[in-house]
Amino acid sequence: MTAEQPLNGPTLPQDMVLEEALQAVTSARANSANISDEHGRVVGCVSLVDIATAMARPQKNGEQRYQ
Repeated sequence: MTAEQPLNGPTLPQDMVLEEALQAVTSARANSANISDEHGRVVGCVSLVDIATAMARPQKNGEQRYQ
């Protein structure tokens, strides 16, 4: 999938935090979302798996953020 092939899910700004992205994608009953830059151009995509993986990564202090 490339930025030239937008997904059917929501379009999220590239600076959106993970928790908000997760809520937006699941509220849209989608499995993925487009990512847009500050000009509204689609620059990439993210899946629910991508979001969950990022949220499960340990924090800098070594502790899990979500358990």
